[in-house]
Amino acid sequence: TGRYFVTGADDCLVKLWVLAAGAVLPPGARHGAARPRGAVLVSTLRGHSGYISDVAVSHDNVLVAAAAQDGDCRVWTIRDGTPVAVLRGHGNGCNMVAFCPTCPYRLITTADDGFARVWDVREAALKRAHHVVGRRRDYLLLPKEESGVEDDGDACPYVNGVEEHADDAAPAPP
Repeated sequence: TGRYFVTGADDCLVKLWVLAAGAVLPPGARHGAARPRGAVLVSTLRGHSGYISDVAVSHDNVLVAAAAQDGDCRVWTIRDGTPVAVLRGHGNGCNMVAFCPTCPYRLITTADDGFARVWDVREAALKRAHHVVGRRRDYLLLPKEESGVEDDGDACPYVNGVEEHADDAAPAPP
């Protein structure tokens, strides 16, 4: 929306901020009261034990992910900071995370171990953050006949040669 931004640093915390310039006064505030300026901290997202090396926001502005030097990538909802998934599988520090521009629940991570991994957090988002994504059509698990997608019954766990992993799952060795 352009009103929020996310930071991550060596304190192992991810912080969600809102730009406060021109903020609406709270109910009951007197007319002419000072309005906050700059950025206001909305939430602090915890869980990493290594410094944050990258953060990403899904293109639908629902999820935020952070890659850290502890080797994990963690995913939360932007709306209220609900933890959605902990993506483990890199041997060394995770240094990059990015969401797919066409699939808001799919993301890719890279790490010092030399691997790029593709993750699908749709089921985790529906389970742990149903109050945020439950009515969004692109997150719903629709029966084949409703989805409009042709399925030959031979589902492949690979996207562009990279194995996909569900949340909290460790990847199979190459």
